[in-house]
Amino acid sequence: MTISDRTEILLTTYRDIQSHLRATDEKRDHLLEIYFAIIIAMASGLVVLRATGLAFSAGLAVPVTLILGALVGFGATVFFAMIGARKWHAEYINCSILIQAMMTSQTYDVRPELVPREQREPFVGSMYTSRAFVLVQIGLAVTVFTGGDILAIGEIGNVGYVGAAVVTSVVLAISRITAGRMLSGAEERFWRNPRTSWVLTGLWPTGSDD
Repeated sequence: MTISDRTEILLTTYRDIQSHLRATDEKRDHLLEIYFAIIIAMASGLVVLRATGLAFSAGLAVPVTLILGALVGFGATVFFAMIGARKWHAEYINCSILIQAMMTSQTYDVRPELVPREQREPFVGSMYTSRAFVLVQIGLAVTVFTGGDILAIGEIGNVGYVGAAVVTSVVLAISRITAGRMLSGAEERFWRNPRTSWVLTGLWPTGSDD
């Protein structure tokens, strides 16, 4: 296989990666839009019901609680989807950087040392300020605090708000720790052997000169 052939394969792979990167980001944004549309609809409905004095009557307590529980579960699902989206986003960018390094150095082998650490896209990176993570955490917090508001209207009073604050803090702490560990592990596995990434698996065998 000539240098020209290898370069063409890398360019084709690079274009494919960019396409997958855009598709992943679009799916992430679409899921966020759906999640927040549901959160806004829930919050608006409960505000209207509460304003009419019907929001937290005995007859509505159970269905409202079930809806909030379902939303918390959906929010957790969205959160893990955001972790997956961040993982693929970082992996695609790093694959692009690696391919650029291979073409620049004309080293047609998938080797992690071609990309210095300071040039690598971190998987965890700006997780704590990332728009996707922040929005999902806000959604979870709103859902939990709505539950606390329901409880506060009942006999337990302000204890409902205190409980909601504690639960929200625990949920957010666990989510951040979980996301950090999952993404750190994914980053370590990728740079240990970048060829395991499916977008690079189809390249020529390591050290092949044919």
